[in-house]
Amino acid sequence: MTGQRRHVPLRRCVACRASLPKAQLLRMVRSEAGWRLDVSGRAGGRGTWVCHQCVERLDERPTTRALGRAFRQDAAQVSALLRPLRDARAAADAADHGASRTADHGAHRTKTDQAASAATSDDSRHGGTHG
Repeated sequence: MTGQRRHVPLRRCVACRASLPKAQLLRMVRSEAGWRLDVSGRAGGRGTWVCHQCVERLDERPTTRALGRAFRQDAAQVSALLRPLRDARAAADAADHGASRTADHGAHRTKTDQAASAATSDDSRHGGTHG
């Protein structure tokens, strides 16, 4: 079985029409109560797929129009369903970005402190004064 690749099922995003692996898309199914997210990916019925990039661009006009074409009268309900996901993802990205900036800033400060202490030791060895 060497050299055989595993089959990766592709699905198409209804908004941008990009074909992506199932793992990179959100599946939505329609029930009697309306549209809902299918987190398990195993709910009965025909699924509709939306990519994460379109969820992030939910309020941009091309994405709004594409969702309107795909979901017709239910587009507002679908957007309301996807909006909390987008906001949660944005908050998580902002927290990760803030943590990395803090870590980078701390590393920068440490390097600056090391350079200052090296300069101080050089000055003291060469008879320099601090004033």
